[in-house]
Amino acid sequence: MSQKVYALGIDVGSTTVKTVVINEQNEILSRCYQRHMSRVRETVMEQLQNLRREFPDVLFKICITGSAGLGLAQSAEIPFVQEVHAAFLAVKADYPQADVVIELGGEDAKMIFLTGGVSKMKVIRKWCQEVFGEAVVITGVEPEFSVSRGLAWSGRIDEELRQFRQEIEEL
Repeated sequence: MSQKVYALGIDVGSTTVKTVVINEQNEILSRCYQRHMSRVRETVMEQLQNLRREFPDVLFKICITGSAGLGLAQSAEIPFVQEVHAAFLAVKADYPQADVVIELGGEDAKMIFLTGGVSKMKVIRKWCQEVFGEAVVITGVEPEFSVSRGLAWSGRIDEELRQFRQEIEEL
């Protein structure tokens, strides 16, 4: 029996650390949202230790993003994925009919134009409907996890590509 490999997305923002673990079927197995109070490394380590306790026999394919994530990714040699790309992947997987993604971060906001709308805030929903008229505005259940979910999704895709490359090399 081979060891399980789950995808772990870590979003290290200006004020919080978010983690999401997904399995091979892209189901969320674990998620955590925690303010880091400027203790970025300590908060990331705490979440990783908690995940190790929760999944003691699992290997993780990890991707990291966020305004405070690049340095951690470089020092730990973990793949860094730009957060807008990660959010795009998650939204396209979970809400394929969406037109617009508005991601409100701790110190900034990002808008990704797709094909519908995603937001939890009623005022943003109303604004999207007024500005984009025909846009489909969808309220996500947990939009604060969209980036880390997209990272986990990205990690899953990366793992599948790695396995595919390995199979080709074995031919």
